[in-house]
Amino acid sequence: MKKISPDEVLATAACFRQRVNLPAAQVAGLAEAELAAALAFECEPFSGIPRSEGEMAWRRLGGEGDARAAFDVVQIRRADAEAEAARARRSGRRVRAVTAAPASGESVEDLPWIPVRQGRALAVRGGTLLALSALFVLALIAWDATTLVSRERALSRSVAVGRALQAQNDELQRRLASVQKECADLRVRRADEARAQQNADVLRSAWRQMLAAVPDACGDESVLGGITARGAYSARITGVALSADAAARTFARLAEALKPPKSGWRVTPGPIGAAASGGTVEFACDLEFDSEGQFK
Repeated sequence: MKKISPDEVLATAACFRQRVNLPAAQVAGLAEAELAAALAFECEPFSGIPRSEGEMAWRRLGGEGDARAAFDVVQIRRADAEAEAARARRSGRRVRAVTAAPASGESVEDLPWIPVRQGRALAVRGGTLLALSALFVLALIAWDATTLVSRERALSRSVAVGRALQAQNDELQRRLASVQKECADLRVRRADEARAQQNADVLRSAWRQMLAAVPDACGDESVLGGITARGAYSARITGVALSADAAARTFARLAEALKPPKSGWRVTPGPIGAAASGGTVEFACDLEFDSEGQFK
């Protein structure tokens, strides 16, 4: 057949155009007729054109990745295609194919073309006309029977392809939901880990600050006896002071050095013992870290 020229392509609003996405794994094994049935099945709910009553053409698009195959599909009812072509020929234009109206920035060369049948004139006379008419009727009957069988087979293939595509789509949706849930769980775990690491850094810094503040608070009036940790958030300090007043001043200096929100430690002065020989007294002090106020 002679190659169709773009000048012989009629762009008409009677054509329906749709972009169809199908799983690449599914279309890879389809013959051309099966692919046509699958594309018609996807378009029919929107175009309203049954496969048996229409003509279609398509071209495969790129850019969908390995999982999806994209197609640019053009459809038209067979009767509309013939009527559009006949109307154009009456105006003196040669039409061998039709397509949808191009979008902005497109031309008919960018769209799939649907070939149309060419009208032919028959000059017959008398009995020849009757004989040809009878042959035509017989051929039409045979064609109708063949068409019915073909339509039934095409419908069966369309149903089978549709079910297979739906099953694949359901499986892909299930897998996608599972992956999305795993990603959400992972984000939560990473946020928890980051928060725990941040809190650990805050706690380590608080302990370092407390350990540095205690000797300064003792000064020349008190001697540190020991620091006993009572878990991650509390400690007891014991020591000996020159006098009860010296012990009280030690408590005050420590409380000022660790005053919130400087460090997050709350200082609670403990008991001061009775004066021993030489006037010295034993003292104790409790410290508790405010985890709720410091941790985020």
